Amino acid sequence: MSTDLNPNAVEDLLRSSKLDPKITENLRNHFDQLTAATTPGWHGPNDIPSLHGLEGTFLWFEDSPSLPRNITFTFDPASDVTGKYTLSYGAIPVEQGDFVAVGNNPAIGFAFLALTPTAGTARFFTVAGMVTDLTNRITIVLFNKSGPNGPIQPPFAATRIF
Repeated sequence: MSTDLNPNAVEDLLRSSKLDPKITENLRNHFDQLTAATTPGWHGPNDIPSLHGLEGTFLWFEDSPSLPRNITFTFDPASDVTGKYTLSYGAIPVEQGDFVAVGNNPAIGFAFLALTPTAGTARFFTVAGMVTDLTNRITIVLFNKSGPNGPIQPPFAATRIF
């Protein structure tokens, strides 16, 4: 017996269920959104509905490709958008503050991260893409710094270490 799904079987099942076509369309759209959010692997800039897998520690290559800093993200309780971050050289913190991590949505058109140091000016980064693992943790993120004319190329990487 084959375990392959016959494409017509799904359509046959939907027809025999006698569900309203609008309901089946909504279910398909919901499934597609969930699949995009939970599928491991590469997610391009238009396939980032959330950054909730960002919590943890990353090598942060914002200023130097040869001398990265560490950044640790901790989400606020019951939030997958806001939290605290600490940027450090090894064990020595050099910047701490609040962050906002927002997925791509039609109102904005891109996913972004905002870092607001306790003493300083907020920095904004757009998300060029990311890789997630089987547990939906972000393992690599490509960020673009934001300039007066939009994203600054090339992007830099943040690579998970914890």
